[in-house]
Amino acid sequence: MPFVCSEVHKALHRTSRQVVALKRIMMHDEKDGMPVTALREIKILKMPQHPCIVDLLDMFVIPSAFFLCLPFLLL
Repeated sequence: MPFVCSEVHKALHRTSRQVVALKRIMMHDEKDGMPVTALREIKILKMPQHPCIVDLLDMFVIPSAFFLCLPFLLL
């Protein structure tokens, strides 16, 4: 089972000036593409709106990781 790690960072969206959370999912030694757990998470977040699931605003990829852009929530 590959090791999957993620970090969450607070960021400011440049155009909308909205505070967002960037979840960075790092891919360590992934030879087969993205981790299955990350694909499951994206699938759930792209489902129709539900009050218990945060919206997926955007996602982007760099060579060693990919990022999910989510609304920043204060608990």
